[in-house]
Amino acid sequence: MKESAIYLEPISQAQARLESLISERQAQDRLAPVTVIVPRRYAALFLRRNIGQRGLANVRFMVMPQLAALLGGRTLAARGLRPLKPMIEYEAVRIAASRASGSLKQFKEHPAFHARLQTTFRELRSGGKDTLDDLAKGGGLSSQIVELYGAFRDQTKGYYTSEDIVAAAAESVRGGHVPILSDLGSVIVYLPYNFSRGEEQLLDALMSARSCALVLGVTGDEEADAATHGIAESFSCPVHREPAARTPLDTESRLSIASDAREEIRSIARDIAVDARGGIPFHRMAVLYWQREPYASLIAEQFALAGVPISGPTAQTLDATTIGRVLGGILTLVDGDLSRDDVMRWLTSCPIKYGRRIFSASRWDAISRDAGVVKGLDQWRSKLDSYADRMKHAAQAADDEVLEEWLRSMARDGGEVLELRNFITKLHADLAAPENGRSWSGFASWARGLLDEYLDTGALPESEETNLDKIRTNIGELKDLDHLEGSRPTFDDFRAVLRKALSAPSARTSELGDGVFVSSVDSSVGMRFDKVYFVGMVEGQVPPRVGGDPLLPERERERAGLPIPRDPAEERYKYLAAAAGHPRVLSFPRSGNASQHPSRWFLEEATRLHGSRVSSTALASMTSEPWMNVIASAEDAIQTIARSQPADLHDYDMHKLWIWRQRGNPLDKHHLVASSFLLSNAMQMESARAHSRDLTIWDGDLSTVPLESTLLSARRLGMWATCPYRYFLSYHLGIAAPEHPEEVASITLLDRGLLVHAILKRFICEAREGGTVPEPGEPWDEGHRRQIDALADREFRDAERRGVTGKALLWEIAREDIRRDLHTFLGADSNMRKTHTVSPLDAELSFGMPDSEHPPLEWNELRFRGIIDRLDVSPDGKTALVLDYKTGGTGGYANMSNDPVMRGTRLQLPVYARAAKE
Repeated sequence: MKESAIYLEPISQAQARLESLISERQAQDRLAPVTVIVPRRYAALFLRRNIGQRGLANVRFMVMPQLAALLGGRTLAARGLRPLKPMIEYEAVRIAASRASGSLKQFKEHPAFHARLQTTFRELRSGGKDTLDDLAKGGGLSSQIVELYGAFRDQTKGYYTSEDIVAAAAESVRGGHVPILSDLGSVIVYLPYNFSRGEEQLLDALMSARSCALVLGVTGDEEADAATHGIAESFSCPVHREPAARTPLDTESRLSIASDAREEIRSIARDIAVDARGGIPFHRMAVLYWQREPYASLIAEQFALAGVPISGPTAQTLDATTIGRVLGGILTLVDGDLSRDDVMRWLTSCPIKYGRRIFSASRWDAISRDAGVVKGLDQWRSKLDSYADRMKHAAQAADDEVLEEWLRSMARDGGEVLELRNFITKLHADLAAPENGRSWSGFASWARGLLDEYLDTGALPESEETNLDKIRTNIGELKDLDHLEGSRPTFDDFRAVLRKALSAPSARTSELGDGVFVSSVDSSVGMRFDKVYFVGMVEGQVPPRVGGDPLLPERERERAGLPIPRDPAEERYKYLAAAAGHPRVLSFPRSGNASQHPSRWFLEEATRLHGSRVSSTALASMTSEPWMNVIASAEDAIQTIARSQPADLHDYDMHKLWIWRQRGNPLDKHHLVASSFLLSNAMQMESARAHSRDLTIWDGDLSTVPLESTLLSARRLGMWATCPYRYFLSYHLGIAAPEHPEEVASITLLDRGLLVHAILKRFICEAREGGTVPEPGEPWDEGHRRQIDALADREFRDAERRGVTGKALLWEIAREDIRRDLHTFLGADSNMRKTHTVSPLDAELSFGMPDSEHPPLEWNELRFRGIIDRLDVSPDGKTALVLDYKTGGTGGYANMSNDPVMRGTRLQLPVYARAAKE
C-alpha cells in the first residue's frame, strides 16, 4: 500500500487480515521486512510462532516500548540520561514519600502508600505539564500529590522513563533523524487499544513519515468498542470497515459449575485431556483467569499432577522461588534475634549449605526444640550446651516416669548439637549488616556475599539458574541507588527495596507453544486458540471491581485528562476479544471463602445459550442442558470420569474404587486398599467406628493385642489403664505432638523432679559408701543435713549452668523451696525407717533397662522394666521396703489402702516390689 490505512475488523478475523497485509507487502519481494507492533509481549511470541509456520518470513514482532527504545534510545543516551530501572524508581518514590505532609504525613512510611504513589507517578508522566497544572490548581490532596511528584522528578532527573523514550522516539521520527526506520520496512500496528498520550504521538509520527497499517479489532459490543472507534477517528487516513460480528459471542460454548475452585480446575484438566486425545494440540488451548490467586498456582499445581504442560507468564514471583526464599529468609533473620522458628523455617524450606558439611535440617529442628531454644544467640549457646550435657547424663538421672520419647532424644549423638551450635554462631556473625547510613553498594555486597555463602547451588534444578541470575542482577543494580541525591539507606530501606525487587515475576519454565497457555485475560488479547477456558467467573470479581484511586479521585482525573483505573469498557473489551471466535468453556465455582454467585457475564452466556433470560437461581434447573456441566462434589466428579478422562492418577484410582463399590464389593478387599497400609488402616477404622457397637482397637480397646513380647514399664501400663486410646495413639500409632519451646520463667516440674532425684540418689549412695547410714531406729543427724545441703548446692550450680532454672528471682525462691523439701525429707524418712525397721540398701536400682545388671521382671506372661528410686531392708533381711519419690504432690495417691493399684493406674510400687523380691 502506498499510504497509511486503518482496517476495522471483527476481532475474530483480525489475524487473517494481519496475515493478508503481510502477504501483500511481500508479494513482490518475500524478503521485504515487515514490522508488526502488538499489544502484549505474549501476543508477539504467539504470532511469531503461528505466522512463521505459515511461511511468512522476515517478519519482526515487537511491542510498543520495544519500538520506542529502538527509535528513541540513542537520542536519550546522547543527552547523558540513563534508564529508570524499577528499583531506582521505587527508592525515588520512597524518598519523595518521606516529604509527605498534611493528611498524607501519617502514611509516608507505609509500603502500600509507596506502591500507590508509584502507580500514580507513572500516570502523571504521561500527562504532561498541563495535567500537572490542572491538578495543582485543584488544591487539597491533588496539589500535595503534584508536589511529591516534583520531588520524585528531581530525584530522577538523570534518568528517562518509558514515556520519555516514547516522546523521544516521536520527536526523532518527525525530524527524520532515525536511519534505522528504513530497516523496519512496512509497519503494521495490530489491535492497538488504550494507548498513552505519548504512544498516540509516536503512532501519528510513524503514519505521517511512512505508510503504516492499523488493524483494529471490534467485538460487536457498542460500549466495549467505543475506544477502538475513537482510535480509528483520530487519524486522517482511509478506514476500511468489514461487517462487524452479529453478536459479541457467536461461536460454540459450554458452561461449567463446580463445587469449588479445585474441582473447577480438575474438571478442566479432564476436558483438556479429552480435547488432546481428540486432536487439539496443547498449545492451541488456553486457560484464562481474572484473579491471579488462587488460580495461577492452582492451575500450575493441578496440571502438573495431570501431566498437562503449560506455558505463559509464570505463576511465581522471585520471592517464592528457591533462591528467593533463601534471600528472603536472611532478610527476616537479620533483626529477628535468631528466633528458633525463623531459623528452622529457613533451614527446612531452602537448600542451605554449611561449608562442606552435610547436616539434617529436620534433625536440627528436633534438637533445638528439645533443647528449649526460643531465640537469642546466648540461648542457642547455653541451651545447646545444656542439652549436650543432659544427653550424657539422662539415662542415669531419669527414671521410668520420664517419657520414652524424651529419653531416646536425649540419648542421641551429641556431635550434631555441636555442629548446630557452630552453625548458629557463624550465622549470627555473618548476619551483621552494614551500619545504617552507609552506601547501597555496601548493603548489596553484603547480601550477595550471604547468598553465595549459604545457597546450596548444587541442589538447584536447572530451571532455577535463570532466577539466580535475575536475583544476582537485581542485587547488583542496587549499587545504582547511590546516585540518588541524599540517599543514605538504613537496613530497613535496603530490605524494603530488595523485597520490592523480589516481587517481580520469576523466569518462565517453558516456552510459549510448549503447552496450554495459562494467563490472565488481558494478556491474551491478540492471540487465537482452538479452545479457551475462562475460570473463576464469580460476581464481584468478574468483571473486576472498579476501585477508585484514593490519591487522585475520578473527578480530578477527568478534569486533568488522566485515565480512569480499571475502565469497565476496557475490561469488557478484553473479555470479548479473548472469547470471540473461539469454542470456549466458562466456569464458575459455587464456594470459595463464602457462598458465591455467578458473574453477570456468565449469566449473559447462559441466556444466549438458553434463548431467554437466565437468572442465578434458574441455573440449578438446567443440569440437563447439553451445554451445562455441573460438578456437585468431588465424589460426583469421580463418578463422571467414565464420560471424560481422569485428571491424574488419583482420579483414575478413585474411579476404579467407585466402580468396585458400585458392583457391591467391599472397599477393603480392593487391591488398592489392601496394598496400602495407611489406606487399609483408615478403612478399618471407619468401618469399626461406623458399624460396630463394641469397643475396638480403634476406640482404644487393646485387650486383643498380644503384649507378651513387649517390654513394659509400670508407667506405660498405667497409661493404658488410665486412657487406652491415649496409649493406642502414643505407643501403637506413634502420634505425639512435639512440645514447642517457650521462654522459661521458672524451673519446670520435670527438671525440678530430676534435680531432687539426683540429690537424693547421691545422698544415699555417699552415705552408704562412707558408712554413715544410721540404723533403722536412728534419725539422720546434723552432719547428714550439711551433707545434703552441699549436694543440693552442687546440683543447683549444675542446673544453673545447664540453663533450666528460669529467671533469677523465681529460681531463688524455687531453690529455697527445694532445700526445705530436702530437710523435710530427712525427718519424714527417719520416722519411716523407725516404723518399718529398715535402712537404705540401694538407690536408683534398675531392672530390664539398658546396661542394667538385673534382667526384666517376668510376671503373668508380661515383661517389665523400671528404675526403683530406693530399696530399704531390715537388718535380718526378712523385710524390704520399696520407695518411689513423688515431687509433684501426693493428691493422686489418696485411698490406696482400699485399692493399692488405683484400678491399674498406679503400678509402680507393686511392680517394683515384685522386682525387688525377684
